[in-house]
Amino acid sequence: LGHYLLTRLLLPDLKRARNYVSYPTKYEAGRIVNLSSVLHHFASPMPRTKEEWKRDWIEKCGVNAYAHSKLAAILFTIELNQRYHNVWAISVNPGAVNSDIWRFIHPLVKKLVIKPMFRLLFLTPAQGSSAVLAGAIGCKIPKSVIYLQPYWLPTTSTTCQGTDMNNNRCYMCPFPAFEIIGPYVGYTATEPRLPRKDRGAQSAAELWSACEDTLLGKNPNLKLPQ
Repeated sequence: LGHYLLTRLLLPDLKRARNYVSYPTKYEAGRIVNLSSVLHHFASPMPRTKEEWKRDWIEKCGVNAYAHSKLAAILFTIELNQRYHNVWAISVNPGAVNSDIWRFIHPLVKKLVIKPMFRLLFLTPAQGSSAVLAGAIGCKIPKSVIYLQPYWLPTTSTTCQGTDMNNNRCYMCPFPAFEIIGPYVGYTATEPRLPRKDRGAQSAAELWSACEDTLLGKNPNLKLPQ
């Protein structure tokens, strides 16, 4: 709910923004980068209705709640692009990063197991920021792309056909392991794991309604910019 509220409150400024880019036009409005994760692949079942989303917030906990929150970030991206054509939203998986997020692990376990393994397999914080920065300021990413991640994948896609990203930088939804320890290439456009029928459009619209209803239910006098 916090992400939704902050974005709604910032929308007037985002729509007025004039950011200089060289592709595909010289100027664009503000961008919204929603941080997702490889764990969105494991968010099942996907809530389909407003009531299911509200129930999901109460019933899910631990890894399940995290996975559903990262799926929600992608669906929120989809709905933003559907509603606001002059503002571009994109979701990003930064990859498996050897960062301070692991600081609460027991010091001995971290020293003997975690640090050696992570140095070998995980990205550095600088590498983990590459896809996020591409989403925020990259000028050669097609508007059809809604999800970036930093690894090479063995499955190519036609989503970016005819664009500068078509050369081994656009992939179909992978087996999730490749989005954890795949070869690092900076950033790539990838199809997130969504239902084939409508690519998450219904669930995205219902998530939006659930967020709005919940916020207005708690504060009827809240003014949400359109």
